[in-house]
Amino acid sequence: KNIIVQKVKYTNYPGGQLADVIGSGEATVISNGKKTVGTWSKKSATEPTVFKDANGNEIPLQPGNTWLPIQPDNLSLTCE
Repeated sequence: KNIIVQKVKYTNYPGGQLADVIGSGEATVISNGKKTVGTWSKKSATEPTVFKDANGNEIPLQPGNTWLPIQPDNLSLTCE
């Protein structure tokens, strides 16, 4: 029912990369067939991630499965 593409910074370290999911950034939420571009924020590892629209309102999600792919912040996203 929901797809949330969360754009994050990646840090290189010996042997791989680490996605920084603490902080804030851009997000694209597709829920119930509607696309909303907004932001994500997460204050700490124990806090939930909050997704908001361009007006600062929390984006409602539909009950059901939610897929959350993480995207490097230097790449663009095309939704069709």
